[in-house]
Amino acid sequence: MNKPNLFIVWAPKCGTTSMHYYLSQHPEIFMSEDKEPYFFCSDIIEEAKKFNNNHSNLNQFKYKNLDEYLTIFNTKKTYKYYWESTVLNLYSKKAAKNIYNFNKDSKIIIMLREPVDFIYSLHSQFLHSYYEDELSFTKALELEKERKKWISLPKNINSPSILYYSEILKFSEQINRYLKLFPIENIKVILFNDLKNDTKAVYKNILKFLEVNNKNFLPEFSIQNPKTKVIFPKIKKILEFPILWKIPKIILPNKVYNKIKNFINSKITIVKKYELDEKFKKELMKKYKNEVVELNNILHENNLINKNIDLVTLWWYNKI
Repeated sequence: MNKPNLFIVWAPKCGTTSMHYYLSQHPEIFMSEDKEPYFFCSDIIEEAKKFNNNHSNLNQFKYKNLDEYLTIFNTKKTYKYYWESTVLNLYSKKAAKNIYNFNKDSKIIIMLREPVDFIYSLHSQFLHSYYEDELSFTKALELEKERKKWISLPKNINSPSILYYSEILKFSEQINRYLKLFPIENIKVILFNDLKNDTKAVYKNILKFLEVNNKNFLPEFSIQNPKTKVIFPKIKKILEFPILWKIPKIILPNKVYNKIKNFINSKITIVKKYELDEKFKKELMKKYKNEVVELNNILHENNLINKNIDLVTLWWYNKI
């Protein structure tokens, strides 16, 4: 079986889906059949089992052993890299060690975003996917203390800790777990600002890091997983029942099935730019400024970002 040797352990809502799409097009890189297998974040899996009274039907964590996990890398063609991109592998306290024990020569790519904008966007995404049921971003943050006691949680949540917003943005602590194990030359940090401003340059830089063809190949660049707002949430919830799509999936060609499903979904959602209240944003930035300073120091000490880039200034924390 093929053994994965490239892990995208980024934070969610940092351009993760787009980069997954771009890298999957490269002829020397094989993308796992399951984009986010959640195999190495064992602490989060254990939490989910405990929270669900050891219920075995946790589809999000479906790979019970290594052999099952490796099946998603089955291919007859030989590639330089076999990779997966479970976002929780950055947040997980055990994933770094588990990945290292599995393959210590792995390449690690981490994508980061300004913390406050990140958790605000994450809250919106969780509302869209029904992991979150508190519409107010402010109240969702306030609920964290209760949720750490497994109170005031949405019905659809498997792992309560993914709603601990202040914990998820502790990037410096999370990156340190990888720095303690993997050599610096095996770690690449990408800033969301750079990906957004010059996608092509960032992509070519990643290919250079991976030592694959970065001259004669460019993917089709388009934004994946844009910010959306559900117009008709009740209809969307009904349409997400698997049984509703079972027969169409059987009788229709895959291309036609996906086209119909995407069309229906587009009619009940709209792309929207979310704006955070400026006063509240400044309060949060003040709260998390020390985290940004620490992150900036760690990245510079390990030469993981350009020496001319100061995250405190780039993300406007110098004004706070």
